[in-house]
Parts: sequence; structure tokens; C-alpha cells
Amino acid sequence: MGNGQPNRLESLRISMRKAGDEIKGASLASDAFFLIAWNDTVEKVCEASIGVVAEHGGSIRNKDTIECCNITQQIISILQ
Repeated sequence: MGNGQPNRLESLRISMRKAGDEIKGASLASDAFFLIAWNDTVEKVCEASIGVVAEHGGSIRNKDTIECCNITQQIISILQ
């Protein structure tokens, strides 16, 4: 679900509320890299039992994102 919110946490909260119980094991895709993992979007994703995160990478803290929840992280990048 896309929510068009400039705040990534608020966008996640809206999507999680709409998904309800169907969120467990779901995949999450982001058009932005995750600046921080702990106490932010990535940690909330893991608490919600989302199984896969797809994002384009680029953060110097990508390793933190993976270690935060020990989930599958798919880095997707389209180079032109």
C-alpha cells in the first residue's frame, strides 16, 4: 500500500493499520533507503512480522538494517 506520506513512520503506521492481520509474512517495498534501523521504520517492520524488505539501498547503515531483525533484505537498484 502506498500512502504518500512524507514521514516514513506515519506511512508505515497507516499501511500496517490497513493491512491488519494480513501483515504477518508480508513484503515491504520502499522507494527510499533506510537512514537508521533501530527505533525507526525497520524495527517496526520486524515487530510486525513482515518477512521481506525491498529497498534500493545506499545507506551507510545497510548492515544495521539487516542485523536489526535478521530478515531478508532485497536491495533493488536500477542503474541508468
